Amino acid sequence: MYVQTYFGKRSQKLRYFVDLIFCLRILDQRSNIVNKHKGFMFDTTSFITKPAFNKLPIPIGVMDATVRELNGSDKEIKNLISSANGKVILIDFWASWCAPCITEMPYLKKAGKKFKDKVTIFSISIDSDVSNWKKAVKKYNLFLNSFLIEDFENHQIVKYLQLNTIPRIILINSKGKLLESDFLKPSNKNFEIILEDIITQQQ
Repeated sequence: MYVQTYFGKRSQKLRYFVDLIFCLRILDQRSNIVNKHKGFMFDTTSFITKPAFNKLPIPIGVMDATVRELNGSDKEIKNLISSANGKVILIDFWASWCAPCITEMPYLKKAGKKFKDKVTIFSISIDSDVSNWKKAVKKYNLFLNSFLIEDFENHQIVKYLQLNTIPRIILINSKGKLLESDFLKPSNKNFEIILEDIITQQQ
């Protein structure tokens, strides 16, 4: 009985230690930002749960996928990136029925004004109803760079990003490399600070 209890406690402690090491390794990926901006609290959950393909070029199949423009025409993802003229690309995935998405919009617009010379923002809706999408675009004044994903379940970018929750923000550089697959929400107090740090790294 003593031996079983002794080793049982040791196994539990070892498991906790391994979990701690894993979390520390994840957080170390952001050590350069933490050191630079001491005193800030980060939403570490998003860093731990994001897919592992950050910093990799977006596959050709995804780049060739299209999104719908307000005028009804299709535009390839690669053409969205090229139209940014060398700026960092921020894509906001949202929907007209998503209350948290609407809540984040004023914060995103504020950041858009601040970084207008360094970042191009694209708003991509996953609405299944085109009419609802267009009404929301008009209501929230999203006429600039607003697009719609059609056939959501089979869309290449949806599969690639494992897009199962919104709002969701990703960052891409001018060369088509995915910088952040699940970036902070615009309402996060560290959003603009970390965004500026990423922009600086790309210059």
